[in-house]
Amino acid sequence: MGTLYFGSVLYQVTQLGIAIVLPQIRTAFHATPAQQGLILAGFPLGVGAFALLSGLFVQRWGSTRTVIAGLVVLGVGATVSAFAFSPASLFGARLIAGAGAGIYFPVTVGLLAANTPEPRRARRVGLLVSLGLAIGGSVGFLGGALVGPRFGWQVLLGGLGLVALGGAAVSVIAFRRAPLSLAPLQPSRDRALVAPTLRMVSVWALTLAPLGVLNAGFTAAGFLAAYVTSQHASWGLVYVGVVGATALALTLPGGFLGAWVSERGIDRRIVLAVFAVGSGALFALIPWADQYAFAALLATAGLLLGAVLAILFSMPSHIPEMAGPRVPIVVGTIDGTRILFSAGFAVVFGTVVGLSGYSSAWILTAILGLGCIPAIALVPLNRSPANPRPTSPR
Repeated sequence: MGTLYFGSVLYQVTQLGIAIVLPQIRTAFHATPAQQGLILAGFPLGVGAFALLSGLFVQRWGSTRTVIAGLVVLGVGATVSAFAFSPASLFGARLIAGAGAGIYFPVTVGLLAANTPEPRRARRVGLLVSLGLAIGGSVGFLGGALVGPRFGWQVLLGGLGLVALGGAAVSVIAFRRAPLSLAPLQPSRDRALVAPTLRMVSVWALTLAPLGVLNAGFTAAGFLAAYVTSQHASWGLVYVGVVGATALALTLPGGFLGAWVSERGIDRRIVLAVFAVGSGALFALIPWADQYAFAALLATAGLLLGAVLAILFSMPSHIPEMAGPRVPIVVGTIDGTRILFSAGFAVVFGTVVGLSGYSSAWILTAILGLGCIPAIALVPLNRSPANPRPTSPR
């Protein structure tokens, strides 16, 4: 099981590690803001495209081979990134790395769920996402701030690739010692579930409502170093690393906070909307924040985004029309849409920066985040018992 969690950390550190060295890449390639957005978009585009194909790979190779193959592709793409000679070639290498994560991650979630007893399943699956983001993202930012300026962006990206390849080797050994398996796929049953699920208005409403806020979090992480070095160079890259690492680390306690509040008997739609509004509004304040306010804004946003993620991915299992075997389909729809949208918006954000500056781009990000939230009204009401604590017999 530990190998699955390690893989989740590799996923996030490989995805977010490039953000801290984006200013160096900008200088090396004389990249425009739009080209920087394209570079950032490569990884999530690969994830989004190949996550949809992950089930086909499981049918052909089996679950454990698919996990190993995904880590290998992730490692190869990240390693090749170190040899990129233009924005286009770096985009291609990042696309390959993202494809590996897309192949790997859905199967990992399935393996963890299938091999965990029901009482601990939701907690372990949630921890898989939270730990990957909190630890992987923090290591990527803080480690990148220390390694990138001293050794160069090529060493950082290539080193992350070699670590991912090492993770694939560890997975081979771990799966031989403690095999894990998924339940046999039933394509006819799965096809019968997919189409009706994707036609549900409530599914797309739940997908749309937090879309802008989650996109804002990805945008802030991706452009953090580029923004600070461009607009506030005196703050320094180490400051960027510490602030980014802190914000990402706080998604973990934010996840526990969101889970706790959502079990207090309040309609989960309201809880999700409140956390999402709080997070989305913060990004509109970034252009006017000084060094200390900027750190506080991102730390608070990280905490709130962790809560949003925890509530969002637990909601389908509590809504009757989405529950049961439809949960993976709903979760895949939410995550795949989020990833592909964030990839496209990275290019839009960079283009707006080039045309109107960072202030306009941050305000657009916040408006989009807040503008999506009203879609939560189309999601069915769901709430937990008001007092979930078990009562002791007298």
